[in-house]
Amino acid sequence: MLNVIYAATFVALGAIAFALFAAVPRLQRYSIHALVAPPAFGFSAIVGFVIFAFCLSRVARELQMPTVLTALIFVVFGLVGTMLALYLVNLGLRRPFE
Repeated sequence: MLNVIYAATFVALGAIAFALFAAVPRLQRYSIHALVAPPAFGFSAIVGFVIFAFCLSRVARELQMPTVLTALIFVVFGLVGTMLALYLVNLGLRRPFE
């Protein structure tokens, strides 16, 4: 149930950002980006952190990470995943599928 709540917040944030960007004429070209970015951040943050924690657990069994380091790892993986997702969106918008 907690994973649904986590995902729903990012999807709702993306939908709200999409609606706001679609309503403002100067920002309409970024509306797809606003829809994709929040869920991409949430997904890549979780997946990146799980992969990082799995690799780290192989090296050190009882490593206690401070809360700030955990949050930093979440943000770094989330931002990298978001940049990758937005890059793919830009590729798709420049060259639509035929």
